[in-house]
Amino acid sequence: MQRRIVPIEGLGASAGGLEAFTQLLEALPCDVTINDELSNRNAELNQVNNDLVNLLGSVQAAIVMLGQDLRVRRFTPMAENLLKLELRRRGAAAEQYQA
Repeated sequence: MQRRIVPIEGLGASAGGLEAFTQLLEALPCDVTINDELSNRNAELNQVNNDLVNLLGSVQAAIVMLGQDLRVRRFTPMAENLLKLELRRRGAAAEQYQA
């Protein structure tokens, strides 16, 4: 059975939200509930996240990942040591750090 991927950006009461919800419902096989589909997607996202965490933990390079808002999202252990980054300050603006 071929699955059709329908991205979920956000469902709301807007016309775009209704259209996205309609596409989601049309893409689901009859024997799959929305909860099943969302659970499957959450499981896939958790696996990708775990893979990324494992990759960053094993890379021997200083890498700092910034979001579009230039806030620190993730970093490798080497970047943590070299740049004196702290896990509790994840989400801080990059400009707050000094090399």
